[in-house]
Amino acid sequence: MGNEPTPVGEFNRDTWRFAVYPERQLYRVEAREVGSKGLVICRTGPFTNPEWYRTWHIDAWRPWIELETRKVITSHQSP
Repeated sequence: MGNEPTPVGEFNRDTWRFAVYPERQLYRVEAREVGSKGLVICRTGPFTNPEWYRTWHIDAWRPWIELETRKVITSHQSP
């Protein structure tokens, strides 16, 4: 329980919450719909293209998720 990583940022859309976690040299993006368990939907870095998992690579929200994730990463890396 006390081992839960802290996200460097979060954003929401409809009933979904997206959280961005630092992970070595990349960032992990998890999606969680209200009342459900979170799942990893992609990994990306500040200068890399996201590696999408499951069917998220064809999801209509993918461009928006990528944009919001980049905002979080940029904010996290800014001094």
